[in-house]
Amino acid sequence: MAPSSYDKIVIFGDSLVEWSSAAENSGLGLVPALQSAYLRRLDVVNRGFDGYNTRQALKVLPQAMPSPEQCRVRLLIIFLGANDATLQTANNGFHVPISEYKENLRKIVNHPAVTVHTPKVMLITPPPIDEHKHLLKDLNAGHAGLTRSAYSAKYYAAACTEVGNELGLPVVNAWHAMMKLAGWRTGESLAGSTSCAVNWVLGRLISDGVHLTGEGYKVIIDALVLRVALVWPELKPEEIPYVFPTYDEFTGQEKN
Repeated sequence: MAPSSYDKIVIFGDSLVEWSSAAENSGLGLVPALQSAYLRRLDVVNRGFDGYNTRQALKVLPQAMPSPEQCRVRLLIIFLGANDATLQTANNGFHVPISEYKENLRKIVNHPAVTVHTPKVMLITPPPIDEHKHLLKDLNAGHAGLTRSAYSAKYYAAACTEVGNELGLPVVNAWHAMMKLAGWRTGESLAGSTSCAVNWVLGRLISDGVHLTGEGYKVIIDALVLRVALVWPELKPEEIPYVFPTYDEFTGQEKN
């Protein structure tokens, strides 16, 4: 049986996907965690593109997705929006207006390169922004002020959730899960904003104000695994048989 016989899980996104395989995450990145869970059952494909917003992701989607002749994509996870949410005043080409962001998500979900596989589709919202950390990064890069904001991340996470609800897709609300863990409550000053004190929990989850630590990825992984189990129990790893036979099945002997 050829390697292409493995069905796929494709994780499509920006640097939060691409970098989720980095060694500093100690195996706790989103992609390696799913690869471990689905080992010998489904191939988990990292289609993360550092710096991409949904506008750019939409352009490369036909090339990023495998053809149905190559394999079947069983699950597509879309994790985009962190770059779209960059402040327009940053003038760095990342920002996408929130209305276009929502429309781009719809176009990705309904793109022929996706629908040809009839996959299950799940959205992950952008995570929070820690302005305290990101301000230092911006200043070191020569920017006069913040290029991203905690409030913008909140609005784009809400927009992603709205698209998921509109299209009937499950959503992993990374923003809400991390903010809840950070102890933030609706009506309070927004954790992560420079308008309030440093939140040390967010500091553990977010490495540079934008990108996630292994602990931050684990919050998403736990929520994703739970959503899959609730919405598509047939996609739980233990419900999917191995592609190739086990040693015992292959040889007729027990492995010592």
